[in-house]
Amino acid sequence: MDSAKISSTAIANKIENNPFSARPIYGNFSLLLLGVIFITMLPHYFKLYSAPANVPVAFVVHGIVYFAWFVLFAVQSNLIALKKSAIHKKLGYFSLILLAALIIRVAHQL
Repeated sequence: MDSAKISSTAIANKIENNPFSARPIYGNFSLLLLGVIFITMLPHYFKLYSAPANVPVAFVVHGIVYFAWFVLFAVQSNLIALKKSAIHKKLGYFSLILLAALIIRVAHQL
C-alpha cells in the first residue's frame, strides 16, 4: 500500500472518530446565545413598551436587524447540524440582505 493512502485513511478515521468533527457545538451554542440575548434584552423591551414615544425609530431598526442576524445564525447553524445544507445555502442569500442592512445601520451611526 502507498504511504500517502495509509496516512490519508488514518486521518479520515481520526476525523470520523472525533466528537467535534460534525460540529454540533455551533448549533447548540447558537441557541444558547439566542437565549442569552433574549433574556438580557427582555427587560429593556418592557421599558420601551411602557414609553414608546421616547424611542427613536433608528433604535428599533437596530434591534430588529441585529436580533434577526442572531436568529439567522441560529437557524443556519442548526440546519448544518441537521445536514440540510441545501436549505442552509438558500437561506445564505438572505444573510447578504441582512449584512447590507447591518452595514447601512453602522454607517448611519457614524
